[in-house]
Amino acid sequence: MRSFASDNNSGVHPLVMAALNRANTDHALGYGDDKWTEEAVAKIKETFTQDCVPLFVFNGTGSNVVALQLMTRPYHSIFCAETAHIYVDECGSPVKMTGCQIRPIATPDGKLTPELMQPYLHGFGDQHHSQPRALYISQCTEMGTIYTPEELKRLTDFAHLNGMYVHMDGARIANACAALHEAFGFFWVGFYLVKNDKLILGPFQGSVACYHIRKGKGVCGTSWAESRTLIVPDVEQFPGHIACSSLSRSEIVVPILADGQVKGVLDIDSDVLNSFNEIDRYYLEKVAAVIAKTLYY
Repeated sequence: MRSFASDNNSGVHPLVMAALNRANTDHALGYGDDKWTEEAVAKIKETFTQDCVPLFVFNGTGSNVVALQLMTRPYHSIFCAETAHIYVDECGSPVKMTGCQIRPIATPDGKLTPELMQPYLHGFGDQHHSQPRALYISQCTEMGTIYTPEELKRLTDFAHLNGMYVHMDGARIANACAALHEAFGFFWVGFYLVKNDKLILGPFQGSVACYHIRKGKGVCGTSWAESRTLIVPDVEQFPGHIACSSLSRSEIVVPILADGQVKGVLDIDSDVLNSFNEIDRYYLEKVAAVIAKTLYY
């Protein structure tokens, strides 16, 4: 039986088990002073920004609680949609661990707006009221809706204007994969992210995939090298095609561009010949642009 209620219900990827086995061969210092933690911190800083401070926690509840604790004190309040994970689930952990009041706000679609928040922004400086301090949002939301970059900017600008921090919970590019895979029924949808001189497999939906691809190799590597979208009607006719699956027949690869550099590629495969056209290129490049704005700006 397969259950998609939570990632806690499934086993881990074989590469994860292999890495655990390699780390289990000798003694090492604990509490974050080991070489694997140092390597993980370095990779996170390389991917995001050098001035970030990664904190490793056991699960999603732990990450939400740690983030909200850093933002608040017990006399603060945390705003969220009434459907938010921290309000509906997580067994009251955010309240227990922060001491804050959770202020749920009714929404038509799971997405907050400045207009919906405005009526609850009062009591600043009044010792008898919890002080608004943090805004929690989910991307995608618990109702399956998605904030656009423009909506996120407007909402976060509004929160910052009122002295509030913003915590966004969610796996952005993983959900983008799932949305494309479910909406269009593509055979395989996934991301490869640039790390040093290779494309490294990121979130994906579909069959087992190639883990790393060198620049200029295959359709993905060529798209990276040439910084352009490639439409391949028949993968067997593409010089140097990397056959991660024999079922793949046609492919489109779209580069994710930020600051004039390729940060990764969106790779979509079909088990039917000639599945992609210029309309697909147009809209998938828009998807890639949204992802680039979300991750790198």
